[in-house]
Amino acid sequence: MQNRYRIIISCCLLIGATVLLEQRVEEEKPQLHRRLSSLPTTIAEWRGDQGVALNARIHDRLQFSDYLNRRYVDSTGRFLWLYIGYWESQRRGAVPHSPKHCLPEDGWNPIEARRITFPLAPGTTPVAVNRYVVQKDEQRYLVLYWYLSQNQPVADETFYRLLLVKNALLSNRTDGALIRITSPLYGTVEETFAYQVKYVQTMYPFLKILLPE
Repeated sequence: MQNRYRIIISCCLLIGATVLLEQRVEEEKPQLHRRLSSLPTTIAEWRGDQGVALNARIHDRLQFSDYLNRRYVDSTGRFLWLYIGYWESQRRGAVPHSPKHCLPEDGWNPIEARRITFPLAPGTTPVAVNRYVVQKDEQRYLVLYWYLSQNQPVADETFYRLLLVKNALLSNRTDGALIRITSPLYGTVEETFAYQVKYVQTMYPFLKILLPE
């Protein structure tokens, strides 16, 4: 019964958030400090060896202002994919699409889902991110993702939308980003997670150079 009430309350909050976001339409143009493609292709032991452009259908669906979709490979041949989507305004339906919905649509079935905390950079306060193990045929991948609202990391979609409302009312800003890390399983889930965390902690400081605060 409590879960039912939580779902109802969450739906009401999201509907109210959407209405508020669309009612205030003054111009908002927070600018990226640099294009996301300027993220270094060399990050510690990882080398960005290829990027994949998203097709026009995805562009039209997501309506992002800028994005990066790049593969990084380390010296042992292990690789991971970094996706960053940035929206300078999230009104009129231009919002991130949650990977928990997009992944099943692409045939990746979640076999484990949890929220887990770790510091995004060494020595910083741990934050929550979403961690998914997904499978398609015989392939298994580990996915980490979270949102950034004016560089504040957020895992929960409902709380992220509420932050957008707060920022829209206080500063007339609804910009934000979705960060996603994806890699095959290298050994166990925990071993792969440790590998991804090491990459995130090395890469994360560069985001502050690129994204507006």
